[in-house]
Amino acid sequence: MFILLVLNLPLVGLWARIALIPFPILGPMIILFSVIGAYSVRFLMFDVWVALIFGVLGYLMRKLGFPLAPMVLATVLAQMLETSLKQPLVLSDGSPLIFFTRPIVAVFMLLAVVMIAWGLWLQFSGWGPNWRLMIAIKKVREDHKLKLNLSLLISLVSN
Repeated sequence: MFILLVLNLPLVGLWARIALIPFPILGPMIILFSVIGAYSVRFLMFDVWVALIFGVLGYLMRKLGFPLAPMVLATVLAQMLETSLKQPLVLSDGSPLIFFTRPIVAVFMLLAVVMIAWGLWLQFSGWGPNWRLMIAIKKVREDHKLKLNLSLLISLVSN
């Protein structure tokens, strides 16, 4: 870690200038290096396909207005969660009752079930947020911001 700091500290200006490269050039380079990195880990095309599928999924989520942070967080934490779930199940010979041996666990499980049921009830009863309306409002705001920026640009150019 310290070696990376020593090696990259003199190159900070160079790394900052990468942001000045136009996206039509930088985008394909990022995809190329991502594919090379995915392939170089285990030398399997499966890893490349997984990387490409998740890239397309992330692009679609971004275009549809979904937040990307929960997806990234789930991808990072999934392996730790699987390991943490597997250990007690191995100790109990596959019995899920090991998760209910302490009273505090039962309280948290009940709380999780109540929160999920409450969220579903809000969504289907009409009391919850109207996601279609929220996305439409967001698009109108973006269009309005674009129109304001265009009108500002036109007024600056015309003067």
